[in-house]
Formats: sequence, C-alpha cells, structure tokens
Amino acid sequence: MANSRNLSPAVSVQCSLRSLRRRKFLVEDINADPKANAEIEELMAKIYGGELPKGHMENFFDCVRSGRQPVANVHDHVRSVNACHLANIALLTGRTVKFDPKAQQFPDDAEANRLIGRPSRPSYTING
Repeated sequence: MANSRNLSPAVSVQCSLRSLRRRKFLVEDINADPKANAEIEELMAKIYGGELPKGHMENFFDCVRSGRQPVANVHDHVRSVNACHLANIALLTGRTVKFDPKAQQFPDDAEANRLIGRPSRPSYTING
C-alpha cells in the first residue's frame, strides 16, 4: 500500500474520487418527501432559536447584532477541529501520539509538540 504522505493532494483527491465511484453512493433528493422535509425544517428551527439556520457568515453577523450564540458553537467546534489536528500530527509523525488536553501538549514528545503551532510574525502576535 502506498504511503499517503508521499502523494500530492491532487493524487490523493483523485484516489478518493475513484473509490467513491466504485461504491456507487446514492444520494436522496432532499425534496422527495415534502412532509419529511417540513419536519426537518421544524426541528431545525426549534434547535436554532425559532429560525432556520442561514449561512455561517450571515448567522455570525446576526449574532453580533442580537448578542445570541451562533449556530456553530465555537466551544463544540474546537473539539472537532482539534481532533483533526491531532490526527494530522499523528500522520505527520508516522506514529501514535498521546495528547494531554489539560496541558495542551504531547507529554515527552518534542517532535509532536513542534507541530502544534508555528511562530507568528511579530505584527500578528496575540498578547495576553
């Protein structure tokens, strides 16, 4: 099996598309069942404070004006994104890594810790 770290992004995408074509996924038309679609919209409106969600940018600006929380709760999404970052660090190091979420570090793993972030340019640092 080829090591995916040696493939260019274009080759990786091409391989993924070929595997998707072989599986022959079926996608259901969202408007095929109007009753089910209405039920989904009703549930979504209930979850999102009485309105159907809009695009992320429009929702963000609405929340800036209203003071409400955005649909994409930042605290929940950080966990999801961090899981992806941790998986990428494991791929880049080529091994299993152990992460301490309280310390936000990989204990006794300098190589993995170097991949957590990168130095910011002086004019773009965050103080505090």
